[in-house]
Amino acid sequence: MKAQRISRSTTLQSSLRSTTSQDKPYTISKGGTQLTSDIYTLLPLDLKSNPATTLTEELLPLLDPLLPTLFLAECVLCYLKPEVGEEIITWFDRFGDCAGVIYEMCGLE
Repeated sequence: MKAQRISRSTTLQSSLRSTTSQDKPYTISKGGTQLTSDIYTLLPLDLKSNPATTLTEELLPLLDPLLPTLFLAECVLCYLKPEVGEEIITWFDRFGDCAGVIYEMCGLE
């Protein structure tokens, strides 16, 4: 789990601290899968059922469409129907400065 690995690394923890906060730089929730700080959020989402609704209700309140945004999809799109994957990627068009990184399994036999 990425959130747990980040929480165990002092180097990564220090990267999560904003310049104005003296408190613990992050919180871990959702059974250790979500990490939230003032400057970074790792948010686990289930996109199988209705991705547009899930993204809008759970992700959009955490984001500012005016800020640069990185969309990271890790081994998710290969499990979805192509039209659902396209719907997810298209959802991010609302962000003016958005980049996506998608990495999937390949070469499986």
